[in-house]
Amino acid sequence: MSKVALSLSDVMLDIISLRKNIDRLSRNLTHRQIFGESEFNIPNFTNSELGFIKTVSWLYIHYYELGKVDINFLLLKFKIYSIDPNEEQSDHYALVHHLRTYLQHNLDLTKQRNQKMEQYCGSWFRSVCATSYPNTSDDWEQCLKKLLVDARHFMDKIIICIQNIEADESIDQIIKDWNFYRDRYHPPYEFENLISKIAGDMGRDSIDSNKLCKKFYNDWKKALEHLNPGYIFEIEARKLIENTLLTEVTSVMPITGVDIMEYFKVEPGPRVNELLKIAKKLFDQNFCNKEELLNNIKKHEGL
Repeated sequence: MSKVALSLSDVMLDIISLRKNIDRLSRNLTHRQIFGESEFNIPNFTNSELGFIKTVSWLYIHYYELGKVDINFLLLKFKIYSIDPNEEQSDHYALVHHLRTYLQHNLDLTKQRNQKMEQYCGSWFRSVCATSYPNTSDDWEQCLKKLLVDARHFMDKIIICIQNIEADESIDQIIKDWNFYRDRYHPPYEFENLISKIAGDMGRDSIDSNKLCKKFYNDWKKALEHLNPGYIFEIEARKLIENTLLTEVTSVMPITGVDIMEYFKVEPGPRVNELLKIAKKLFDQNFCNKEELLNNIKKHEGL
């Protein structure tokens, strides 16, 4: 293995060690871990480009999946303890999110948001290797080393922040606020699981739970933040989701005029329109799937 690879591996080992120390400090302070163990493999640096992409994924999982709620809380404390006066750590945190999206998603660059993301990442690449997108193995090595060094600094600052909390005379209140912040956080997948069940209960199995969650997640999250502590998530979230399905999401019939003509063997004309009106009335009374609706029309018409 090359000296560069050894150097990068050493930095990665430092990051892993810092991650473990962060979890130890967090357990001792709040009886909970921030990261815990990850099943995502440690990046291999034999190929610099692949190593960079894998490192972005590894950091993203730690920053935005395993430790998101805790890191967001601690970033607020960075400001209080003047740990990040130039916002370099906040920039690194945001960069990982942008890089992951930029490198691993097929972006529609006609959208302004995606254009800005590409410019953001391009500006960072240019500051590290003098080009807006790495072209050579050396370019990727420079970017990988910069990313790893910045990640090590970020983890180190998290430890400093927790140590500041330990020494703070208001430690009891801070820990209470920290745990309260954790308990209030419900990731999107918790809502998605409920959406699928609720949509099924309401006969609306065609609802895309992922798309619905993306559209209304922030609204639901804000609504839960106004509740008193100790609320039961499943009950309160169900209220929000059911209300959204009833008031915000138009119910589209699972059949068309073509289905009417094929099922009832009728020719194009007024009869198709008449049966569609009956279908709409029956569907509004009871959401159901395609087969059930066609059968309900048949019963209604005595066919």
